[in-house]
Amino acid sequence: MSRVLLIAADKPLPLCDKQCERTKTTTIQGETFSFTALYGFRVFEHAYYRSAVEDLNYPMKPHQYELELELDEDDLAQLKAYLREHFSSGETFELWNVWVGTDDLGRPTHYCGDLHDFDMETLQQFLFPPYPDGGLGQCRMTVTV
Repeated sequence: MSRVLLIAADKPLPLCDKQCERTKTTTIQGETFSFTALYGFRVFEHAYYRSAVEDLNYPMKPHQYELELELDEDDLAQLKAYLREHFSSGETFELWNVWVGTDDLGRPTHYCGDLHDFDMETLQQFLFPPYPDGGLGQCRMTVTV
């Protein structure tokens, strides 16, 4: 099973890669490990998981791109800058957080809102959507610029 983050629009969007090296630290069984890798905001071709996402038969806008970002102020700022640059006032796009390769999880929860209200709390809700029984959460956000 895999989680897929998507941005879906009524028009084609340019690809974007703003990833940079970040060092992360984690503790496993009392030992602390640090590692450095590329993380951050990226919009890329929706190819690898495309057929699995299509099998879900969700009502997605036609132009779909995979999205990478983390719960990070820089990623949020880059996402919002990208969206403001490529959408006009009044246009809408969708953000999808879905799981593929699982049993039916039901339709994702659907939220609607404005880009100017999209903050860290909203990003957290998108990246880690709640699920009633504590399982895997999915969501769809329709956002108006």
